[in-house]
Amino acid sequence: MKTKNIIKTNQEQAVGAWIDYLNQVRIDQFFKTLSEQDANLEDALLHIEWAVNNISENIIERNRGGDKGAHGFIAEIAECGIGNARERISGQKSTHIWIDDNGPSDILRGTTEIQQKFVQSGGHLSLKAVLEHLEHYPNYIENGGKYQIPKDHYDKIMKYLSMPESTANKLSKSSGEFSLKQWKEVH
Repeated sequence: MKTKNIIKTNQEQAVGAWIDYLNQVRIDQFFKTLSEQDANLEDALLHIEWAVNNISENIIERNRGGDKGAHGFIAEIAECGIGNARERISGQKSTHIWIDDNGPSDILRGTTEIQQKFVQSGGHLSLKAVLEHLEHYPNYIENGGKYQIPKDHYDKIMKYLSMPESTANKLSKSSGEFSLKQWKEVH
């Protein structure tokens, strides 16, 4: 009987020791994860700070782009700063680079060149600006470049593309949220 109790007690102690070990491994991993999250957050905030400083110094103070073009430069910098911050917060490498050379692309996201067109004027949903860019750089898309437009423009374009002509013909020529003129331009 004593031997059975000793064996049972030893087994219980071994199980207890194993549970203590597993708990310590979990606690160590938890603290390591917290430390990594702190570092990721700190790095993400540096990317946001970079964006704010660049917008202030390179766009606003220099009046780059003037009254009609500054928002585009601000959007480029913000895209890089916020994109990199999002990546860093989740522990990924930063992939956004602001090119800033007035060339065919505004941003490099990984290996993808991106031209941003955030044009509100004229009601063309940025499409006219994309077409003008394509006239200057006709092989931009074939060479792997991508265009980025505001989400609200994209959503509206997609609604127009899914809208049958019979519905579009009921739209007014140029007023309201949706217009026949824009529908025709999209198509």
